[in-house]
Amino acid sequence: MKQHSTSRNSAFYFPALRWPVMGLLGLLLAFASGENALLAQNLDLVGSLSYSNDLNDIWGWTDGSGHEYALVGVRDGLSIVDVSSDPASPTELHFIGGPSSTWRDIKTWGNYAYVIHDNVDPGSPGAPGSGIVIVDLSNLPGSIDTVTKRFFSGLNLSHSHNIYLDENGVLYVCGYMGVGGVAMLDLTVDPEDPQLVGEYPAPYVHDLFVRGDTMWTAEIYNGEFGVVDVSNKAAPVVLNRATTPTAFAHNLWLSDDGATLFTTDEVPNGYIGAFDVSDVSDISEIDRYKSSPGTGVIPHNAFVYGDHLVTSYYRDGVILHDISRPGNMVEVGRYDTSPLTGPGFDGCWGVYPYTPSGLIYASDVVTGLFILQPTYVSAAWLEGTVSSSAGGPIFGATVEIVGLPAEESSDLFGAYGTGVDSAGTYDVRVSAVGYVTKLETGISLSPGVVTNLDVVLDPLPVTSVSGTVYNADGSAPVPNAEVRFTHPDFEFETTAGPDGTYSIDSVFEVEYDVLAGAWNWVTAQQTVDLGSASSVVDFNLEAGIYDGFDFEFGWTPLGGTWLGGFWERAEPLGFDPGYGFLITPVEDADDVGATCYVTGNDNANDFVHAGSASLRSPAFDPRDLTRPTLRFSAWVFNRDFVLANSNDFLLVRISGGGDVATLDTIRPGASLLPMWREFEYEIGDFSGLGPDTRVLFVASADGTPGDPGSIIDVLEVGLDHFRVEEFEQPSWVEAPVLAAPKLFPNPNPGAATIRLKGVADGPAEMQVYGLTGREHGSYRVDVRNGEFQFADRNLHEGIFLYELRRSGTVLAHGRFQVAR
Repeated sequence: MKQHSTSRNSAFYFPALRWPVMGLLGLLLAFASGENALLAQNLDLVGSLSYSNDLNDIWGWTDGSGHEYALVGVRDGLSIVDVSSDPASPTELHFIGGPSSTWRDIKTWGNYAYVIHDNVDPGSPGAPGSGIVIVDLSNLPGSIDTVTKRFFSGLNLSHSHNIYLDENGVLYVCGYMGVGGVAMLDLTVDPEDPQLVGEYPAPYVHDLFVRGDTMWTAEIYNGEFGVVDVSNKAAPVVLNRATTPTAFAHNLWLSDDGATLFTTDEVPNGYIGAFDVSDVSDISEIDRYKSSPGTGVIPHNAFVYGDHLVTSYYRDGVILHDISRPGNMVEVGRYDTSPLTGPGFDGCWGVYPYTPSGLIYASDVVTGLFILQPTYVSAAWLEGTVSSSAGGPIFGATVEIVGLPAEESSDLFGAYGTGVDSAGTYDVRVSAVGYVTKLETGISLSPGVVTNLDVVLDPLPVTSVSGTVYNADGSAPVPNAEVRFTHPDFEFETTAGPDGTYSIDSVFEVEYDVLAGAWNWVTAQQTVDLGSASSVVDFNLEAGIYDGFDFEFGWTPLGGTWLGGFWERAEPLGFDPGYGFLITPVEDADDVGATCYVTGNDNANDFVHAGSASLRSPAFDPRDLTRPTLRFSAWVFNRDFVLANSNDFLLVRISGGGDVATLDTIRPGASLLPMWREFEYEIGDFSGLGPDTRVLFVASADGTPGDPGSIIDVLEVGLDHFRVEEFEQPSWVEAPVLAAPKLFPNPNPGAATIRLKGVADGPAEMQVYGLTGREHGSYRVDVRNGEFQFADRNLHEGIFLYELRRSGTVLAHGRFQVAR
């Protein structure tokens, strides 16, 4: 049955709770005023169109007269936009509604558009999905008709992740029902009634490209792409597979000559990969590219357009590469569609470069449709080798054109390739681990020309270091202590002997950050600059139950029931899934070293869900302390933080002597700014204190396996700066109080109103402390009509002190109780 569509008006949309709204408004204003330094380079804005809902993928269609239309995937349907009438002001002509879904893909064949969506949002009308929507475009700009197909010879395609249409009129549907491979449908007999002609059942295929009788599959969860012979579509044959640079193959596209395959890995700091596939039995990676290195930006979809690659990067926008030398991809253009930077999935989703006019259509999840005019320029290439003055090539040397964000690394043979988009004279910095950095100045580069620069690096001089790890007063050694010398590019680590002595031969003569520690001792840190002579570096350690997780002192991740988020000791990577703030820590708590324990340190999907993950401390004996107090820093965040009925928590328990007691159940709060928080508990009245005392941390999330409605109900936890210390009586300094504060309700659940007298309206800063005087947080508040609201549901139960300041002057202080 056919359906007739109607048009609708567009308006700008702020997705609920994606960002704090005022913060986003400020970003958008800065964005609109052109304050983004890398906003445009060989890509000019022609026109744009905002929407009242999130966008996803995009495609294009041109009628017989050359009139162009953008086919825009929207969260709740398909938008058909007239581009040719006025590219500076594109106009939506029709909107075809459908089930609400994050994913919607579009391709065209003849006068028809084929639209598919993946998993629908919980509670969406039409769930589990409407299948393949076929849109007859032949009457544009007038009315359009649609047909919906869901079942094909018993195969359920109610929802699928992606589609592709080859030159022979075969529609390939991949990732169907969340588990499928590829279904192949023939359109040539009746484009409104596709016929199933074959199926590639496994593994899960996320996206694909087909040319001739060869299908290239992006098998995202396997981290690789497949090459499949589909000449007999009833019996596909796998020819080969290869792993992509960061093992999360999202999309792929073949060069016009069929010799090179380009891939994208949809992970923070992910790569575009280039592979020589001229012989599918002998595939080799020939280049990889990372946009804005170190920022965590995520690539999404790449398309070959002649000698250029056009790629959508979520928070870097549209990026152009010259790929005429595929072993040396060079960025030659970009347009940033998003006001945000770094990791996150809320920027440029898709691009469509195949228009007769040469325009590029780009869809940004939040900011809408962009019509761009590209200038496809040739790169100015810089290529050569990096070798050692001591002989032999240097692998992994970094070659950087000073002032540009891109950097390249030398391969096993010392070869490298990079370049720029315009002529000029540049400085080139070359560095490698264990070598003296060299700056080559005045290198002239010209578009279309390959400039050769071979660089020879001198090895760093080496020395030796030794020393002894003593107790605090230097009177006795600390046996078997761990010692680590750390430089940004390398580190040296060893274990001291029973007499506390250690030695390391052949360390580089540079400055190091040095740590020494052992269980039941407080880790010490110092900075040393090792010279040409042999150096002696000693340490004095304070006795104490302490762990900043910079060494492995015997913590035990325990078994449990979970779908991810296993505890691991690591430098936290940090991840922003599109909220505008991190849901996992980007650095450890404020202690020595740089590592902590986190529940999964891979990406946004490595979380505790549908079960629990436990971490147990080594044994300790706190009985020599008069009032032993457990203290630690924790990061506890639930991505379903807006739901009051979330049952996710971090459980803190203590055991010893056969007894077990629960110290706290820390629940994620409603704070939009997750952060490291300090927690403390007096444990002196625990009956099991002794030499086998331990603390257990249990991260527990209550999501239901297989329930799409609970998939966001997931927990992210970090743990750092663990110690057991003597209780400290707070030294609260009485300051002149200019107001008599009243806080209510008191006790409160972590949210309260504070009313003051005699305080002028305006911003102020509120510090919150525990009874020991340790700061739990600093908050910007706004006094209006003599009062302000304070909320932080991450605060554990207990008594807290607060102080209100403005311009360094104390306005008020008091105390409050949190009770739940």
